[in-house]
Amino acid sequence: MLLDVMRASFASTGSGPHQAVLALARFLRAEQRRGRVLAQADTDAAAALLLGACFQRAFFEHLVELPDDADRFAADLVSMLAPALIA
Repeated sequence: MLLDVMRASFASTGSGPHQAVLALARFLRAEQRRGRVLAQADTDAAAALLLGACFQRAFFEHLVELPDDADRFAADLVSMLAPALIA
């Protein structure tokens, strides 16, 4: 029931958690047009991978005690994605 209410609210307002992924993908496409993101990069996939990893990390941090290595996690994530994105 709560899920139905949330879905109806998202639909009526054009909002929802997916909007962050869509916004990041739009930003990456704009950077692609400027030549700062590789032309062949899949901006939708990159946005989903980046935000999905961040969401999962935040979710886990609320459930279990993780090492205090958020800076390393972020750096590793960027180093993995950068070669596929950065022109």
